[in-house]
Amino acid sequence: MSEPLSDHDLAVQARVVALMRQIIAGDATIEPVGETWDDAYAANVEFACSTGDRITFFNDCDGLDYVDSVRLVDGAGFQGQYASLPALDVLTHTEQRALELILKSAVKR
Repeated sequence: MSEPLSDHDLAVQARVVALMRQIIAGDATIEPVGETWDDAYAANVEFACSTGDRITFFNDCDGLDYVDSVRLVDGAGFQGQYASLPALDVLTHTEQRALELILKSAVKR
């Protein structure tokens, strides 16, 4: 059983969820840093956001699995704590699917 999230982790998670919802709504854009979603069949894929934030998702055999790390523009974030920071689980299934489609279609400019 995992421990409850700290107030800090809850605040970071809320900001990460808000960022993902901005991406889904089209209020923020993303661009892959390094490999694209299709290039990385089973690996981390990092995206730079138009907001200045960076977010890395794990592509598990072409499926969105978890948020591996986040570096928000103000320096807040997390790395490698996906098991204790369930940001994707807060999104609805519809939101997760929409986000996955955006990640798959993101290209380098």
